[in-house]
Amino acid sequence: MNWGQFRVEHNREEGDLNVVTLAATTDRRVGNQRWSCVKDRYNTKLRTQYVELACLVSGPRTSVVTVGASPPGAWAQVSPLLERSIASVRA
Repeated sequence: MNWGQFRVEHNREEGDLNVVTLAATTDRRVGNQRWSCVKDRYNTKLRTQYVELACLVSGPRTSVVTVGASPPGAWAQVSPLLERSIASVRA
């Protein structure tokens, strides 16, 4: 199972509903790190909707998970900031 599959299944196990994968990349090398990311959308148990970008960053000695999310209506405005924040993560 790759990161995108794992993350979406993890969201479902936490009780999220209607989880849909929008995009995913697995094992992309950036310098000495490997990145795997998934963008998905889902509804919480309370029916609140979110778009989420979750990445697993693996470095030479450790791995880090980083997640950013927002309501779909705010995604276009918020996603550049979330993407820059996630891109700054180092493992």
